[in-house]
Amino acid sequence: MLLDTKLPPKVVSVGGSYSVAVAEPRGVERADAVSALDRGSKLVDGCLGDLFKVGGKRGKVAFALTLDEKGKPRVVKNQLDELQDRKLLKCLEGAIRKIEWPKPPGKDAAFTVEWRIES
Repeated sequence: MLLDTKLPPKVVSVGGSYSVAVAEPRGVERADAVSALDRGSKLVDGCLGDLFKVGGKRGKVAFALTLDEKGKPRVVKNQLDELQDRKLLKCLEGAIRKIEWPKPPGKDAAFTVEWRIES
């Protein structure tokens, strides 16, 4: 996955940090998707709190997204789960669905979001 993001690794608590990337955008500008992730970072932070309390975990989690013409997630599909944490996946999927994504100029848009997490 091509890491092309303006977001530096983010320290959420003493227990961990993460970085996020947007790859393979179609129908939406990468910078717009990254900005949406930045605005929705508190939702993601909430998902990672429990994981960071446990500590000792490191890995990637990725989701493929398809946005409808209004910028709402129509499809959110987990593509990678190196942490093997179902609770985290469910929470991140919920966060993705709540983030205010850019409205695509065309009919729809698709891209992949990948988090690199270290606790």
